[in-house]
Amino acid sequence: MKKPLLLPLLAVSLLCRVAPAHAATYSWINDTGTNSPWNDANNWAPIAPATGFPNEIDAVVHINGAFTKNVTVELAGSPVLGTLNLGDALGGDSLIRFAGGGASQGLTMRVSSGSAQINKTTANEVRVERTFNFRSDTVISVTGGLLSFANGNARLGVTNSVGNLFFEGVGGKTVFASSATSSTFSNSFTGDVTIRNGGTLEVNNLFQAASSTAARVTVASTGKLMGSGTIGRSTVVQSGGLLNPGSSGGILTFSEGLELQAGSATTIELFSNTTGSRGEALGYDGVNISAGNLTIAETARIDLVFNGAGSTVDFSNAFWDEEQQWLLFQSAGTLEVSGGIFELGSISTDSQGAAFGTTGGQFSFLQVGNDVYLQYTAVPEPGSVALWLGAGVGCLLYRARRKR
Repeated sequence: MKKPLLLPLLAVSLLCRVAPAHAATYSWINDTGTNSPWNDANNWAPIAPATGFPNEIDAVVHINGAFTKNVTVELAGSPVLGTLNLGDALGGDSLIRFAGGGASQGLTMRVSSGSAQINKTTANEVRVERTFNFRSDTVISVTGGLLSFANGNARLGVTNSVGNLFFEGVGGKTVFASSATSSTFSNSFTGDVTIRNGGTLEVNNLFQAASSTAARVTVASTGKLMGSGTIGRSTVVQSGGLLNPGSSGGILTFSEGLELQAGSATTIELFSNTTGSRGEALGYDGVNISAGNLTIAETARIDLVFNGAGSTVDFSNAFWDEEQQWLLFQSAGTLEVSGGIFELGSISTDSQGAAFGTTGGQFSFLQVGNDVYLQYTAVPEPGSVALWLGAGVGCLLYRARRKR
């Protein structure tokens, strides 16, 4: 009589085993604008079954609300999260700052399965001034404003060398500022870094090398890598990926080689009527390969921009009446080219709105050793052409008279 009870009990046991664990959800409610510790339960509005403050794997955290002032979240404690949502209703002038805590304290992204998520959606700035660690695959999605790693205590770290890192999101940007720590990662991080799905990563400091030479940075289709720092990992820009060195004039350096695959694009900005000031403010952008090789596929493209913010380029200036050269890629290693050196893509107007065609000249690319130059060939003015032709005809008549 008791045997039939075994099946229901077994079913209940199985249900208990497979029932999914629901992540606790928390929302930040402190709007004082002062340092507010993460591990103070008074700063949080937990949703059942959570209580207290978030400090657990798979927790979902919202730093949101219609804040009227800047907010500082002091990273006291050792929170380990699965999802961090930054700003659901923040004003454009609001700033969330992750700061405080001791040198060993920070925020760790980790999930039991899948990828941890950091999502930023609004037009304000979120400034990280502590360490963000990750111990599993982590997706950083910025679809508005800046996610900025902004001072000497700000960095992305990793524990146990676990996981890969992805930057994505149309409309926003992740920035490693020059004032941030010189090491973005510990070199024990051997995972891959991928910029994809419209994501933009700007590196103005050192993107540290990995202890494994197999670890690399990939700029996938619609992803963009920019800045004036140093990428310490082998870097590949795939078809549809964009490389944009500098920021109003700057040099982006690669210390483990750079490969520009077929269909990739590089944007070079030139800000003045000069071939000098390479890498300087309002000069022109450049790329350095300090170690490793530079590889350029046949259909890799370069787009030229002359009308960026602060530009004084004027195609009617006498500068454009003569041949000019700009050093775009300077390589300490080998230059490997398949086919021609770059395709010429779009050419913007000058700072006055005039089209490049008004110069009558043309651009091409020139290999000199392992370096690549942009070359401008001027077309003589019509009066100069007539004078040259007249001189040639006169010379021929003079020679004919001497023969007679």
